[in-house]
Amino acid sequence: MYGVNPIPYLPPPPAPAELEARKAEFRASSMAMKREMLVKLSDARAYIPVDARGELVWSEAEHGEFAVLVVKIDKGRGLQEFGSVG
Repeated sequence: MYGVNPIPYLPPPPAPAELEARKAEFRASSMAMKREMLVKLSDARAYIPVDARGELVWSEAEHGEFAVLVVKIDKGRGLQEFGSVG
């Protein structure tokens, strides 16, 4: 019913060059982490997509920085996950 408008208090949006640099840094660190997982974990190929040559496949839509994770929360017991979302 009542509230505060947060827009005047938000920081200014980053410049396009800053966004691209942040995306590139996130991609590089994610790819390094996935390569390490492929080497260390024997069953990682089932979960990490690779092409025919064994190179990692990157899709900005799937693996991008702004992915959202959704979990169900049991409201009766507080912050406890249950069931599957789908």
